[in-house]
Amino acid sequence: MEIYYNLEKPETDTAVALGFFDGVHIAHQRIIEKTVKCAELGFKPCVLTFLQNPKSIVKNIKLDLITTNEKKLEIIKNIGIQAIYMLDFNSVRDMSPEDFIINIIHNSLNAKVVFCGFNYRFGKFGKGNADTLRNICQSFNIEVFVEPPVLYADQPISSTRIRSALREKNFELANRMLIRK
Repeated sequence: MEIYYNLEKPETDTAVALGFFDGVHIAHQRIIEKTVKCAELGFKPCVLTFLQNPKSIVKNIKLDLITTNEKKLEIIKNIGIQAIYMLDFNSVRDMSPEDFIINIIHNSLNAKVVFCGFNYRFGKFGKGNADTLRNICQSFNIEVFVEPPVLYADQPISSTRIRSALREKNFELANRMLIRK
């Protein structure tokens, strides 16, 4: 797996999974696995993520991570991603949703297919969401697939929920949401 800490345009069209992917939990795994399947269509499967948790920077708070960046890279590599872009969040935090898609997704990553979770936010102040992504990407002929919530015990699996379970020392609950294949 290639690891980039800045944007380097790939030589081929890509399929890109978008997200911070803390913990690489079951819902994250589904997004990444669908991205990997795009290799069968000739697209290089990639992940675009960040070195720091965007929420911790935007809200100026310390958030404990479920996994280190090194462990996250290892898990993502084992799922089959060919390239991962780990950017400094500060380099994109002030981009509008439109600029993010045009400059990063379209121009820099040459994405033809993009995957994200139902609660994905992007762009300055998190103004962009899955609908924004679909609408803007459509004008660049980029397909967008949004993963619906993956439920465990009738609630969506999320990194926030896993962190809460870990704080409460409910390791069984956390593990059930983090189960790796």
